[in-house]
Amino acid sequence: MDHFQDHVIHHGTVALAIRDYGGHGSPIVLLHGGTRNLGDWAMIAPILATRHRVVALDFRSHGASTPCGATWTVADAVADVRAVVDTLHLDIPWLIGHSIGGMVATQYAAKQGTCRGVVNIDGVGVSLPPVLPGSDPIGTRKQLQMMITQMVEALP
Repeated sequence: MDHFQDHVIHHGTVALAIRDYGGHGSPIVLLHGGTRNLGDWAMIAPILATRHRVVALDFRSHGASTPCGATWTVADAVADVRAVVDTLHLDIPWLIGHSIGGMVATQYAAKQGTCRGVVNIDGVGVSLPPVLPGSDPIGTRKQLQMMITQMVEALP
């Protein structure tokens, strides 16, 4: 059973949905890809939370965060991440982002300079078989779980 708490953090007029997986150790902020949401991290977040404080964020106009139309920018997203980091007192977090989340993580590190490191994942996410014809979903899931465990064990 996964343990997490969903919250909303207000940044100006925007309500940002976050999922706090708890945990102890250096904080990790998880940033999803475009048109996705914080639920994308449901498989890896509990594993990371065994050694880190883990928080996933819904960007503006994604998931349960405030819809903003097409007016938001990467700079807005960087400021939103900063608001989450500050509000939750996530002292010098790791940032892990997929697709646009990786771009935001990289820009955050470049502009804010207050993170331990960035993992920029610019690849496909975990998808159901219709999206990846011919794949073996059970075998793929086992491989991903093994890879995730190895990555977590390699973290400082």
